[in-house]
Amino acid sequence: MSKAVNYFFLAVGIIMVSFGLWLIFNPRTTLSIVVVLMGIVLLLNGISEIISYVSERKTWSISVWYLFDGLLSTIFGLLVLFNGQVGKNFLILLFAIWILASAIFRILLAFSVKSVSNWFIILIVGVLGLIVGIVSLFNSIFVSVALAVVLGGFFIFQGLTCIFISSFLRRNH
Repeated sequence: MSKAVNYFFLAVGIIMVSFGLWLIFNPRTTLSIVVVLMGIVLLLNGISEIISYVSERKTWSISVWYLFDGLLSTIFGLLVLFNGQVGKNFLILLFAIWILASAIFRILLAFSVKSVSNWFIILIVGVLGLIVGIVSLFNSIFVSVALAVVLGGFFIFQGLTCIFISSFLRRNH
């Protein structure tokens, strides 16, 4: 591999680690970024579904429900882009519901494996998840921080991987 590729991996790694740290230390901005990206994706998806319906409805016999789905995605995408609070509230609610559902499933799992030793650990994790889910419903800052840590951690992990690859390439070539 050339030195350019090596330096590219190193640069990308440093940028990703830096971005990950920035996300973690700016949770409110992280939530706003995710909401804008969600709005853009919904808008583009909606437009593509509308175009697909209009241009291909006779060829594919596409249902009118496909058009309605495209219209709904477009409207919601525009709503999220022009009123970020709607998107933030939706994302917070979605996050809280996901945590609550996961916690309930853990609690149910715990009771179904009562014959296994240490089953209560699953129950404790489920109850803690239930508490986190309920707190998430009423505390947007908590969700912002959690989202920032998850996304930031992902970018840090990916960046460190790129730095490791750069180091590996430098040593082996």
